[in-house]
Amino acid sequence: MKKIALLSCVTLLIVVSAFCIGKNSFKNPLHGKYKITQDYGKSIHPVKGNEYFHNGIDLSAARDTDVFSAASGTVIETGFDMEKGNYVIISHENGYESQYWHLKNYICNIGEKVTVKKAIGQLGATGVVTGPCLHFEISKDKTSINPNDCIKFLK
Repeated sequence: MKKIALLSCVTLLIVVSAFCIGKNSFKNPLHGKYKITQDYGKSIHPVKGNEYFHNGIDLSAARDTDVFSAASGTVIETGFDMEKGNYVIISHENGYESQYWHLKNYICNIGEKVTVKKAIGQLGATGVVTGPCLHFEISKDKTSINPNDCIKFLK
């Protein structure tokens, strides 16, 4: 029985790790000091008060902190949304996408190629937020992935 359980854990670890290895090596989109204010998973919305599934991770940092692309890719969408605020979506290889919400502004254009060294905007407090933060998401083939499985965030 213990061998089966161990095999299941190893299999799960390999499946989870496979999401974020190879050419898509994601980096933290904030290069300075930050604090995780809301993690991935079931949560209570900090503004609306309802239970929901949080598809990303919220990182609090100083307003105007540069936000970088988490991996090389192409900007496929920028804009403003009442909930997301100013946002950027980047397409990466092999069906990966990353999203960056609540930006003060974005400094990239649709179709632009970006790298992990390229600032795409500044952290802000636009949209539905309680203060300056970055909502950051990673997805694979339009299915959300826990960013903690791809990036080692300081807790």
